[in-house]
Amino acid sequence: MISKINQLISVTTLITIIFMSSLVDASESIRATQKKLNELGFNAGTADGIWGNTTESALSKYLSTKGLKFDGALDANELKILGISTNRCIAKPHNRTGSRLAATWRQEISCPAEVFVASDIGNGTKAKIEITLGAVAAEWGNYGPVEYWVMGSDKAAAEELIKKYCLRRAKNK
Repeated sequence: MISKINQLISVTTLITIIFMSSLVDASESIRATQKKLNELGFNAGTADGIWGNTTESALSKYLSTKGLKFDGALDANELKILGISTNRCIAKPHNRTGSRLAATWRQEISCPAEVFVASDIGNGTKAKIEITLGAVAAEWGNYGPVEYWVMGSDKAAAEELIKKYCLRRAKNK
C-alpha cells in the first residue's frame, strides 16, 4: 500500500512539474510576444505573460499586415515571424577515455534536450516532448547532451529526418 502511495506521489509530482514547466515556457513566450508587438506599434497590453484578447488581437493584426492569419496557437512560427529568437544552446558530445566514458558524464549541463521531428509531426507534439524531457531533467538531473528524434508515418519526411541525423553525426566526428 505504501509503495502505491509513493508511486502516486511521484506521478503527481512529475505531472505538476510538466504542467508548471509548460506554464513558465508559455508565459515567457507570451511576454516576449507582447513586448515585441508593443515595440512594433501593435497594442498587446502590458507585457505580463498572460494571454488575453488584447494580445491575441494585436498578434492577429500584426500577422494580417504580413498577409497571414492567426491560427489560434502561439508557436515557433509566430515567434519566428516576430523575430523572437528561439535558439537553444547545443551541448558538446562527451568524449571517451579509452574504453571508459569521460568524466564529463558526471557533470550536469544547462542545455535542454534537443528534439528533432519529421516534417509530418506537428509543432505541438514537438513542444510536448520538449516539456516532458525538461521535466525529467528537472526531476533527475540533466546529464546530456540529449537528442530525441521522432519519425512520423510519411516516408519522404522520414528520409529527410534521417539525412539530418546523418549530417549531425558526420559533423560531430
